[in-house]
Parts: sequence; structure tokens; C-alpha cells
Amino acid sequence: MESYIHEKKGVTFIELERIMTDAGFNWEGQMGFGVLEKNLIYWQGWNQDAIDLFNELTQEKAVETDTTAPLTYMIDGRVLTIPQATRYQKYKKPHWVPIILNPKKGGKK
Repeated sequence: MESYIHEKKGVTFIELERIMTDAGFNWEGQMGFGVLEKNLIYWQGWNQDAIDLFNELTQEKAVETDTTAPLTYMIDGRVLTIPQATRYQKYKKPHWVPIILNPKKGGKK
């Protein structure tokens, strides 16, 4: 997965789901993840194992996240059906922050 992100850049969670499915990895679940204390949701519909895999990728400093336009996800075929966050703040209800994954600048490969 990390090598795919380094090759393609701008990878969405939909693409990660396809990679995990092709690898036979069960990612589907009922969990969402993001900055939960602020009700900022990056993605949802995953299980804890898939979230742990995402966290491992970003914590190893090889991959970083960047915000993107919802159109990026529309092109890939799916968007979250919750309101989109317009700024980094605490919301009363969950808001989607569309993000993509890129190789970390200066990070390991």
C-alpha cells in the first residue's frame, strides 16, 4: 500500500479500499476515523484493523495527508453523506474532511 502511494500520489480512501480488497484484507466495518474530539471525519465504514493500518502508514512518517476537494472522491465514485467541514474547528455534528495520501516530503520510501 505504501509503495502504491509513493508511485501514484494523491491516493483516496476509495483507492485504499480497492487495494485492501484485492489483497484479501477485510477492511469493512462500522467505524469512522479522523479528529473525533472535533467531530472531523476523514472516512468511515472501516473496521479497527483497517484504521490501525492507516494509522501505521501515517505514524511511520512515510505517508502524509493533505486536504482535497470533494470532487476527487466524486471522481472515484463515492463521497460521505455528512456535511463537509469548511475549517478546522470543533463541530456539534460529524463533518467530513476529504483528504488524500501522499508520500511524506523528505520521508522514508
